[in-house]
Amino acid sequence: MASLPFLALRGVNIFADGLNVGITNTGAKVPMFTETGDTVNFGGVRGGIDIITTMEPCEMTFSTKGVQPEVLGQFAAGFGIRKAYTVLGALVDEYADDVNKRAVQVTATIIGRLSADVEKFEGGALSGTEYTIKSVTKYTLQIGGAEVCRFDLLRGGWLDANGLQIDIANVIGLNV
Repeated sequence: MASLPFLALRGVNIFADGLNVGITNTGAKVPMFTETGDTVNFGGVRGGIDIITTMEPCEMTFSTKGVQPEVLGQFAAGFGIRKAYTVLGALVDEYADDVNKRAVQVTATIIGRLSADVEKFEGGALSGTEYTIKSVTKYTLQIGGAEVCRFDLLRGGWLDANGLQIDIANVIGLNV
C-alpha cells in the first residue's frame, strides 16, 4: 500500500492583476466548494437526508501588512470589470528521496472583483489590509500540474470531474 507524502506549505506569493504582492503578503485562502442544501424527511422515514441544492459563492481572500495603494486602486473598478489574481505556492515533500520531486507547485488563478478592508490605524502598530475577491467568473486550482478544482460560471459553476455539470449547462443552453 502506497503512503501519502508529507507536503508542507513553505512559501506563497500573490499577483494582483500583474502586481507582485509577495513582500507584503501575510497569507491567502484559496477557494474550495462548500455544498449547501435542504434537509428532507421523506414520509415514513425516521430521520432525514441533506439533499444538496447548490454551492456557496466562489471567493478568495488574501491579506497584507501595510497599505498598498496600487492594489487598493483595483478595489473601485467599474461595474462588470473583473481582474485576474494568481496565488503561487510551494509545497515541499519532506521525505522525498529525489531532490527533483521535493518542491510541488500550487497555482490558483481567479478572475473576479476585489474588495478591501483596511485595518484601523494605531500608533506603534503595523496595520494591514484584508482583500476578498468576489463576483468570480472563473477559477482553477492546480497542484503539481493536476487540476484539483475549478469554477466556470458559463459552464455551470463548480465543475465535477465526470463532466455532469457541463452536460447540464449544455442541455439548458447556459453556455451559448
